[in-house]
Amino acid sequence: MNVDKIQAIILLERPQFGVLSILCVLAGMFLANRGDINAIDYVMALKLSLLFWFGMCAAHPVNDYFDRETDKSLKQDAPLTSGSLSLNEVKYIALIHYAIMIIMIAVIPPNWVVRTFAILALIVTYVYSAPPLRMVGRSILSPLTISAGFIFSLAGGWAAVRGWEYNPAIGVLSLMIIFASVIAKNVADIADVEDDIHTGRLTLPMQIGVERTFSFSAILVPFEFIMIFTLYFVGDLNIFYPIIVSFAVIITIFAMLSFGRDFSEGRKYSYMLLLPVIVFLISTVVGSI
Repeated sequence: MNVDKIQAIILLERPQFGVLSILCVLAGMFLANRGDINAIDYVMALKLSLLFWFGMCAAHPVNDYFDRETDKSLKQDAPLTSGSLSLNEVKYIALIHYAIMIIMIAVIPPNWVVRTFAILALIVTYVYSAPPLRMVGRSILSPLTISAGFIFSLAGGWAAVRGWEYNPAIGVLSLMIIFASVIAKNVADIADVEDDIHTGRLTLPMQIGVERTFSFSAILVPFEFIMIFTLYFVGDLNIFYPIIVSFAVIITIFAMLSFGRDFSEGRKYSYMLLLPVIVFLISTVVGSI
C-alpha cells in the first residue's frame, strides 16, 4: 500500500471525529471517578477509546459509499469521487471497521451497560447515512444523530465506572454536546444550501431558510453556555475547568459573529465551531483531576 493510498484512507475516515469520541470516553470516565485519578483503569480507558474510535471512523466510509452519486458533483476531491479509492475499497474499509468494532464489543466492555452504549453507537454510524432511515440531511434529525454518537461514547466511559448510575453532570454534558453539534451542523448546512438543492436533502436551511436557521442556531448559543457553567457546579470540577472552558466560549462567539456577516464561509466556521466541543471535553477531563 503506497503513501497516497494511506492518505486517502485517512481522509476517508476523518479521524477528527474519532478523536472527539475518545475525548468523550475519557470525559465520562474522569467524571465518574470524581477526581480520584488513581482509581481510573487506564488500560480500560485505552481499550474503550479504541472501541468508540473505530465506531465513529466507520461512519464516514459508509457516508461516502451511499453519497457517491451526489458527491461526484459536490465533493470532487473526496477519496472516492477523485478516484483515490475504488468503490470496493471504500466498502471493504467500512466492513473492516464494523467487523473490528463488533469483535471489540464482544470482548472489551467491562459490563453490559457499556456494551449496550457501544452497540447503539455502532447503529448510529450506519443509520446516519444508510437507507432506509438515512438521517443525513433530515433537518434537525441529522445533527441530533451525530451528537448521539458522541453521547453514547461519553455514556460508555461513565458506565465503565458507574454502570447504570445516573449523575446530572452526564445529562448536562450531553446537552452541551447536542447544542454544539446542532449549531455546527446548521452552519455547515447553510454553506451547502446551494448544493443541496440538487441532492434532495431536506436540511434545516432548505426547510425554513438560511436566515431563520442562523437565528435558531444563535438562540442555542446561550443555552450551550448555560450548560457549560452548570457543569462546573453539578460536576464538582476544579478551578481549571472554567479557565480552560472560557476559550470555548470565546471561539463560539467569534465564529458565530463572523459567520453572521458572511454566510458563504459556513464550512470554515462549522469546523471552527467543533473546536469548542474539544475544549469542553478537555476542560472536563482536566477539571475532574
